Amino acid sequence: ANGRISSLETASGSIRTDFNSYTSSTNTRLNSIETSTGSLNTFSSSTNNRLNSLESASSSIRTDFNSLIKPIHAPVWRNRLN
Repeated sequence: ANGRISSLETASGSIRTDFNSYTSSTNTRLNSIETSTGSLNTFSSSTNNRLNSLESASSSIRTDFNSLIKPIHAPVWRNRLN
């Protein structure tokens, strides 16, 4: 009986070592994925900030352009109405 128990302990110890090795490898891979994902989130946030800045600037340019064009077109419309 002692020999069988000893064999079981040896086998379960080997399985535990394999399992720990597999778990460690999986954790390393998961950490790499999390690091990559964090980097992508930072990039996306930065890109969104730049896009918001471009949208604000283009809106401002559109407003300025419209205010410049309006006086030019106003006499044309008045002439058409008269």
